[in-house]
Amino acid sequence: MSRAATLTLARRRAGCVALAASAVTAAVYLPHMSRTLSLLGDSGELVTVAAVGGVAHPPGFPLFTLLARVFVLLPGLALPARVHLLSLACHVTTVALVAWTSTRVSRSALGGLTGALVLALGGPFVLGSLYAEVFPLNDLAYAALLLAALSAWQAARRRSPSADPAYRALLGVGFLTALASGNQHIIILAAPALAVLVTPALLKVVRARPSRLAVLFLAFAVPFAALYATIPLVAARHPAVSWGDVHDLRSLYRMFTRAEYWEHFHRTPGEAWGDLGQRLRVYGELAGGSLGVLGVAVGIFGVLALGRRSRVLAVAVILAVLVPGPLFAVVDPLFASSSAERIALAERFVTMSLVPAGLLVALGIAAIERRIRPRTRARWIAPAIALVVIAPLVPRAWSIDLSHDRLGLAYAHDLVGSAPDGAVVLLSGDAAVQGAAYVCNVEKGCGDRVIFAPGELFMDWRLAELRREAPDIAAQLPPRPGLTNVDELVGRVLGSRPVYAMGELLTKSPRLAGRFAYTPSGLLVQLHPDAGGDPRRKEELRRDDARLISGDGCEGCRDVQAQVYRPALEQPLALAYAVAYANHAQATLALLGDLPLATDLQARARAVFALTLPGPQPLEGASREQ
Repeated sequence: MSRAATLTLARRRAGCVALAASAVTAAVYLPHMSRTLSLLGDSGELVTVAAVGGVAHPPGFPLFTLLARVFVLLPGLALPARVHLLSLACHVTTVALVAWTSTRVSRSALGGLTGALVLALGGPFVLGSLYAEVFPLNDLAYAALLLAALSAWQAARRRSPSADPAYRALLGVGFLTALASGNQHIIILAAPALAVLVTPALLKVVRARPSRLAVLFLAFAVPFAALYATIPLVAARHPAVSWGDVHDLRSLYRMFTRAEYWEHFHRTPGEAWGDLGQRLRVYGELAGGSLGVLGVAVGIFGVLALGRRSRVLAVAVILAVLVPGPLFAVVDPLFASSSAERIALAERFVTMSLVPAGLLVALGIAAIERRIRPRTRARWIAPAIALVVIAPLVPRAWSIDLSHDRLGLAYAHDLVGSAPDGAVVLLSGDAAVQGAAYVCNVEKGCGDRVIFAPGELFMDWRLAELRREAPDIAAQLPPRPGLTNVDELVGRVLGSRPVYAMGELLTKSPRLAGRFAYTPSGLLVQLHPDAGGDPRRKEELRRDDARLISGDGCEGCRDVQAQVYRPALEQPLALAYAVAYANHAQATLALLGDLPLATDLQARARAVFALTLPGPQPLEGASREQ
């Protein structure tokens, strides 16, 4: 058989494996995808930004935003589900690319299919596919970059004097790098592995024609600049959600560099090394749990097999796993925590390192296959090992199901609905801010409520935004408003509007808790300007108690007790309801003296708590009357 025919056959085989792997993956993911708003990670904000055509938090994620705007146009699904579908499509395509690459590199259809399915069925990878987030697009970009860099490496090794194949492959690498950089900054973690693969091709191209270096630079710079140029263009339309008020090069630079946003690497090296064991343990549990014990063992065998075949390729693949995996865990504070919520946040960053890990599993299966090939009677061993590697992952993958989870949207509705129309509502935390933004700007369900997070007012653009949206409230702001003097704002506003706040603000601002009386109102607390026992407070409390018990006007009161899959990232939402029940029980006993009603509310708090990881901690003095 000629070399051309052999290559054609290899491509067809890889294509069939990729098609099979992606079909299985889609069959697992589609029935379990979230059908409504999710408040996992930054999903609420990303869905809102896609719906209103706005600008997300730094670095802006222009590529994700543009693609999400396209998916918003799809018919037949609720708006949030259309954006969730983008994550699903990205991960299904990632699995297809890993299957293709693994089959070509391992020269084994069984190996390629096994590696792709081990990736597809890993817990973090499955969960990330079911709701809108930027990580699946980053995983897709990583898989595409590794494939393009591998093509460049192979082109450089050919004995042909022509540098054209290597040049074309490098153009693809440059273009894909620009697209990936227009989504999420952590794609920089791919640089060491890519450098190992593309350096031989780059040297070959430069030796043949140095002028092509400029073209390669433009292949990256032009699409990268074009993507980030969309941010000020979008912001100029003044959409309802527009982080940073990007209007010039300086503000665009601040957006790109995350100047006003939490950063992963704001720590000293000593802090990172101090809890090195904890960080590596958390990463190991997340990644190892995703691949399975046998998957890890087969992957290690794949590393050894690849090292015997090509040291350069082995180094590149090892770096592709280590840098975005254990090395990133060393510097990311999320991996240093033992909190279930923080570990769940860290889990999203694990999937990038799992992409090349799928290739190592494929190489391990292929190596086993080659060793037993001469033994006719033992040919069943490799498929059996592949089945044993994959089978334990299936039940867990199938159990991850967001299709019946409605708590995110219910929480957003209840949060806004806990305050009457015309009230000032003070928020804290990403989930609350994102949920309220969706209700206010997409569903137009906030009425005349003024809703904002005092902790964000240190940013000049956020302050200017509040002045435009609520000039009467902004006129009463204290100098340099923020969490430290939110009590001054409340004191000035209470004369004209009722003020409601999330309970955690009372913890973050002791001056607020010490200056005002407050009673629970659903998921919020109402702040009072005096210590007088206004009879209306008791009437309102009894009314809110009835809503919590009956579920009328409280969507999450039923959803929070539904026996559905609830990821750790969503546990704080469930906990908010447990705390609400507990706070109402405490206030009911203190203000109404109704022991049976208080007992009922406390029992509901315990029932909801049983479905959460941490325990409900009522506000200290949730019904305090000074």
